[in-house]
Amino acid sequence: MTTTCQSGFDEVLLSGYIDGELAQGERQRIDVHVDQCAHCSSLLSSLRDVRDIARGTAFKVPSDEMWRETARTPPSRWLRQIGWIITSLFAVALTSIVTYEVVTSPEPWWVRLTVFAALSGVGLLFVSVLMDRLHDRHHDRYRRVLK
Repeated sequence: MTTTCQSGFDEVLLSGYIDGELAQGERQRIDVHVDQCAHCSSLLSSLRDVRDIARGTAFKVPSDEMWRETARTPPSRWLRQIGWIITSLFAVALTSIVTYEVVTSPEPWWVRLTVFAALSGVGLLFVSVLMDRLHDRHHDRYRRVLK
């Protein structure tokens, strides 16, 4: 089976034909061509089948609670806050230790600067995510919006 029409017909028009988006002249031209070309007739039938299957697909809409990212119960919120505190303290401690080691290291200055720049970048990314989370926690306009 060939993958393109032997007569050079523009198969892209078949999608517009199925959707009813073409002008009357183009629709008539496609009708005539599909009657004469088995490949395009088969392709048109396949496209219609795909459209019908897609239209018949039903999606289960998740509940609003499933979309929420925040913790749902007080113990969960409490544990999450403790987790953020521990993670923040660990990041500060690790950054301090590595910074001390880099500054007191006998390595050339450019190696120390590279390590310090990398740590600074990671730290800034962490802080920016934390700031966004804290801001969105109180300013999310869509937090209580129902479907």
